[in-house]
Amino acid sequence: MMQRMLPLVFLLLAACGGNGGIRDELAQSGLHSLDGQTLTLAPAQPLLINYWASWCSPCRDEIPELNALHANHGKQVRFLGVAMDEPEAVRQFIRETPVHYDVVLGDNLRIRALMQSQGNTSKGIPFTVLYDSRGRQIASYQGKSGLDQLKRDLEKMQRP
Repeated sequence: MMQRMLPLVFLLLAACGGNGGIRDELAQSGLHSLDGQTLTLAPAQPLLINYWASWCSPCRDEIPELNALHANHGKQVRFLGVAMDEPEAVRQFIRETPVHYDVVLGDNLRIRALMQSQGNTSKGIPFTVLYDSRGRQIASYQGKSGLDQLKRDLEKMQRP
């Protein structure tokens, strides 16, 4: 069952590494689920954020790869899809191509500014960012990310 249907509460704690970092930034950017609810991100948990849209061909192509990666690493790393799209377009896409991790809507100026601060100077999508459990940015991928590189980065990040 799609996780997007679960009740979500946006409760981002400053306990995740220093001043809250990315979790605070996400909390302030007004993200919400397709049902209008907000999302909980656990403190001290690695985070993978993928910015995408239903009309973006490379975005559509990488969703199955991200689903496979989520199947293998979803217990250790929180996956979050930020759809830069209209709610109905996202709903239709998810009906056709299930997404196995939480999806929130983020087509607003604060999200675009956040993407730019994460290294997305072209403001293009897909754009994927990986954070460690302390909220430090480990890697970012402009364009279609590639499952092999994400796997390597996740494994490297999870080593002691």
